[in-house]
Amino acid sequence: LVQTLSEELGDEWSTEMEAAWICLWEQTATKFYVIITAGTNLVTQALVSGSPETLRHALDTSPRRDRAKWATEIDLDGVTVSPLFWAIRDGKVKLAQVLLNDLLTIRADHSGYYYGKTELFKTHPQLFEILCNEAPELLPEVFSGLTWISRHVTQGYRRVNYYIEPLWGNPEVYQDSWATPLGSLVKTGDTNMFLQPIVRFLVDAKWNLYGQKRFLTRQALYLSILVTFMLGYIILDPTTPAAFAFRMLCFCISGVTFLSAFWIAIRQLRRGELGEFSVGLKTIYLPRVLSSRWTLGRIVQFALLCGTIPGDPYLDFNDRWGCVAYTDPHTNESMCIPPSEVHFSQLPDGDSVRTYKIIVSVQALVGWMLTFEALTAVPTLSSFFHSILAVTTDIVNFTFMLLFITFAFASALTNVLPSDGEFGNVTKAALMLYKIMINLWNPEFTDEYNDMFVTFLFCIFATCAVIIILNMLIGKFTYTYELMADKCDGFAVLDKARVILDIESNLSHWARTAAYESMGFDQPVEFEEGDEGPAGGLQIFIHQSQIAQHATGPKSTKRPGEGDHGNLLSNAPGANKIVFDRIQRFNVEGAPDHPFPVWKNVNEELPLEEKIDHIFKWIGKQKQKQQFGTTASTARQPNARGAVVGRALQSVMSSKPQSVR
Repeated sequence: LVQTLSEELGDEWSTEMEAAWICLWEQTATKFYVIITAGTNLVTQALVSGSPETLRHALDTSPRRDRAKWATEIDLDGVTVSPLFWAIRDGKVKLAQVLLNDLLTIRADHSGYYYGKTELFKTHPQLFEILCNEAPELLPEVFSGLTWISRHVTQGYRRVNYYIEPLWGNPEVYQDSWATPLGSLVKTGDTNMFLQPIVRFLVDAKWNLYGQKRFLTRQALYLSILVTFMLGYIILDPTTPAAFAFRMLCFCISGVTFLSAFWIAIRQLRRGELGEFSVGLKTIYLPRVLSSRWTLGRIVQFALLCGTIPGDPYLDFNDRWGCVAYTDPHTNESMCIPPSEVHFSQLPDGDSVRTYKIIVSVQALVGWMLTFEALTAVPTLSSFFHSILAVTTDIVNFTFMLLFITFAFASALTNVLPSDGEFGNVTKAALMLYKIMINLWNPEFTDEYNDMFVTFLFCIFATCAVIIILNMLIGKFTYTYELMADKCDGFAVLDKARVILDIESNLSHWARTAAYESMGFDQPVEFEEGDEGPAGGLQIFIHQSQIAQHATGPKSTKRPGEGDHGNLLSNAPGANKIVFDRIQRFNVEGAPDHPFPVWKNVNEELPLEEKIDHIFKWIGKQKQKQQFGTTASTARQPNARGAVVGRALQSVMSSKPQSVR
């Protein structure tokens, strides 16, 4: 600090100032140290030391009923501080992982279940926003801690509990739908987060509750714009009253959608609901409704419709074209007839007519392109649409490369070939070369093309543009499609989530509250039949063949016996398998003000000798239970003992053994 101040102040810095700043900073640092080390909670000292093992030990010594409070709040000289945010902002990700794992581990004793989910999100309502911005690698830990999979199979199905209440977003806490946990996930744009089963389940739940109906209603309105446009501009003769009526109807419906978007933008501007937009090196803030490419497309659509009004064929029709020259095909007699008796396509193309037809053509392209928004309702089609968008960048890059190569050879060929032929100017030459690339035209090397230099230029162009560039483009398409195959599914869910947030932001507070209360998050969720667990979730039945799709999490890095809920499934070598029924059940007596016994698992992180010792102890207990204290045990016989040990060692090496307490 002193060095920085001296460099910034330069000649104005003095030794007296340096001594004063050193004295002040030493006193401040001492005060901070006294406050931190004097904390009554052992978690404080663990955070200062930065040791995950010390933090685990501190949490293991906490009372059962206060364990979640110890992990969510610490008192520093009268100031309440979050140990989780402390660890995250200090960059101590492993400490934050220990805290999240401990809070989201489900424990049970004779008095009931202990689950720190409620305390965690009550004291950390902005948890997902902080994690998305500062520690996104911890998000899978949270998602796994909000998921439970039953170990029992009933008629081929397993129970799966998703505790999605914290992800849903209580309207009383989150007034802005984009401030909810789902909104924070959408802002990151990370498709991997939307491949998490609990996030997909959340999106589907909101979609089925109120998103699908409102989205399809809105798409029906947009479809009516396209239908009336096709009837008024393309299918019917534009000079007829019926076509004019459809055009006016199309203009009115499109105007309603434009005014609706304008009103939403004004409302979001007043509320401060703005989104960031990068324009070059600058960042501008605009209403969120303008962040949707579909909304911008509707605005362009309405602007194009407005551009067709001055040149509408039905307005001042006879005055605009006057008398139309017409030749009878039977008598070859020329006559002048009113334009009302001639189809619009047969009218002479003046400047106004040409402009009108161009605007209508562009409007037709935009209108049909906007129908792709409806694909959001169909995940497979939406995923395929994003696959197409993924290769669009490759197409643009290769197009620029081909453009330079084509105009280079077009300039050379224009110079050596006759000016009255296919290569009369650079533009015509470029078009002819493009026809060669797509195999629409092949030159016959006769007459003016029977020239060694011209043949050489054609051969070089075919080699560069057709053989090299186009084949590279095909290979790049294949690579990009394979690379984006999994991400495209995440993009499809992400698009659906954006639609849900847009719809939710337009709902009233009463409607959002009614939807939240209809989910019944205040009701306990069963683990098994008759075994009621914590509230705040929903239960579904998943077929055994699909259970792997509903397990999440990277390879576990936790200590033995921490529940391993962050590692429900991983195909990586050395990773754990699916964890069923991740509840830590304690069959020992203990009051709520007593700590839980230390939970231990026998796994690959223990030394081999300790694993074998645990196994023999477990075998001995099982033998005693079976033989009611009989001293004659088959485990003492060498052959039987060897068989038991062999099976036990095989179990140790192949999978995670049973938990021992």
